[in-house]
Amino acid sequence: MVSHSLPKQSQWTIPHGGEARGRRVQELLDSIPQGVAGVQLDYVRMPSAEEATAGNMEDISLFVRTFSRMFRRARPGCALSAAVFPTPEAAAKRGQDWPRWVREGWVDFVSPMIYTESPIAFKRDLALCKEAAPASALVPGIAACADEASPEGIVRRILKAVFEKGGMSMDKLDAMVSTVLAHFERDVNFSAVHGIAIPHGYMSGLEKMLVGIGILRQGHSIDVNAIDGSRTHIFFVIVCSSSDHTEYRQFLTRLCRCLTSEDMLARIASISTRDDMEALLDILGDTEE
Repeated sequence: MVSHSLPKQSQWTIPHGGEARGRRVQELLDSIPQGVAGVQLDYVRMPSAEEATAGNMEDISLFVRTFSRMFRRARPGCALSAAVFPTPEAAAKRGQDWPRWVREGWVDFVSPMIYTESPIAFKRDLALCKEAAPASALVPGIAACADEASPEGIVRRILKAVFEKGGMSMDKLDAMVSTVLAHFERDVNFSAVHGIAIPHGYMSGLEKMLVGIGILRQGHSIDVNAIDGSRTHIFFVIVCSSSDHTEYRQFLTRLCRCLTSEDMLARIASISTRDDMEALLDILGDTEE
């Protein structure tokens, strides 16, 4: 659980024992202004799966029970809910036994945070929630994902995946995103055509060029001011060594040749799986996705 009254490095805290729980709950109750129609508990969980032991899960549930009892005495008629991880299985990995909270009546409803761009994944996760609790006790959270519908959001998402696969430090992610976007904005007339954009950047100490491919879901595209006026739905993000651009130039040359071939353009446009991406990268050169 999070306590913003603590120093930033120790904001996660679990009040063990009935007396400690009672004190913490009273502090929270005292901070709630009069006249509100409802209160939602958030971050009532463990910060990582490694810390979600059975004992900690029980402590969290007992905290919710204590909060519920004291809250309902202090604010009769006021609704109590909790923001929770999107499925019972995912929640359990963070110490949230929210089906029990609903079953025991400690909360009036929960808001599973089903943050996904996929309607199929949303329906799947919601169905799992409905197996664990009545529909009347579920108010799902929906994310608009507006930040991902921009060049910055797309580049960041692709680079994060590239960094994770390459085992690279995330400390460099923000700087890399800024570098790639700076090059892209300056060279956009040469970096976007036929619905395909090629943002790129350089990083010192990189032994091998990295390439990430991002494809917007079907029917979606964004305007990046491409020279041919087309909207962009496929992104090749390239990160190469700042001291040696040879591999990058070779890869870019092959990619540009592909953009002049109708057959290759059709192949790129039809990419829908990881296997499709890896097959294309094999054609373009020996790179790491």
